[in-house]
Amino acid sequence: MRPDESPAPAQDALELVGRLLETNLDPAQRRLAEGIRDAAEAMLTTPVAAVRGTPAVRGTPDGGTQGDDPVDAPVAGGRHSPGRGRILVVDDSEGNRRVALLQLERLGFDGVAVNDGWEALERLSQEPFDLVLLDGMMPGLDGPGTAREIRRREASAHVLHIPIVALTASILPEDRAMLLDAGMDDHLGKPIRMAELARMLDHTLAGAPARGDTLLPAPVGDTPPAAPHKDAASAVDAAVFAQLADLGDPLLTARLVRLFLADAAERVRQVDAALVADDTARLRTALAALEGACIGIGAVALRQRAHELHDVAVLMDRDGRAAAPASSGLGDILRDTSAWFTKASLLGS
Repeated sequence: MRPDESPAPAQDALELVGRLLETNLDPAQRRLAEGIRDAAEAMLTTPVAAVRGTPAVRGTPDGGTQGDDPVDAPVAGGRHSPGRGRILVVDDSEGNRRVALLQLERLGFDGVAVNDGWEALERLSQEPFDLVLLDGMMPGLDGPGTAREIRRREASAHVLHIPIVALTASILPEDRAMLLDAGMDDHLGKPIRMAELARMLDHTLAGAPARGDTLLPAPVGDTPPAAPHKDAASAVDAAVFAQLADLGDPLLTARLVRLFLADAAERVRQVDAALVADDTARLRTALAALEGACIGIGAVALRQRAHELHDVAVLMDRDGRAAAPASSGLGDILRDTSAWFTKASLLGS
């Protein structure tokens, strides 16, 4: 329903969906019909002023502010608004954003909506929110990429974990696993049903610590430089590697080291190729795989540089190839790492 329309179309839709729900529908059709019913009910029970974006509504579908009501303006100094909680809606569909804001308004929450992952990161660095509703599939910085970047910044700055709930049309087990692996806490199927949204918000926010004025750290302003060159002695955490060596099988340990170095070399090649191709999706995948491989074997210098390069991916989403460094710097660090293992007599000279 456009802001200048009357509630009549929503009333007609509600009546039609009600009759449709009385027929034999398969589960997917019933879920879609129930989602339309909930959206129509939200429109009918929300004041027209709220739909029009006047001071009765806490946010606008494009993330902007309207009216003179102070709760509609950016939150100065991280001030909380007086509702049940502040929710950031991230979705590239204007219709989906509008419905989500109406549903949140009806449930007593203050909603703010933005178009994509980059805008979400910027808004989270400016205002405090209690939860993020994050579309799983968006152009540019998608849902999983946005979630991983939020978690990376939280860990780097040691700030409180913000609940992230995916909005997805697919609820297959493998898709749920992918979302959770990216750092999301839960998911809701699209279209969003009011009852499921209410249950999720009550459950998730009831167990979450009060975030107060916590903001997400802003991204760095420039491309992170390559890690300073150090000698091989600092490339590996000896205490972490000792846990692997303590397995008591030197031949197995040496074989695992060789496998790691071969895999790391391939990941470094993938990172450098993704930088040249301006392919941030491939860049993030290669960096995540490299970081994961480094953890168990104690390759701390290589892992640290891979961690820093996640900022490059964020900046490339915003500025394109110009934000990418001439070199990842990973090749030199990988050679230092190999030299450390050679000195430890685990590899042939």
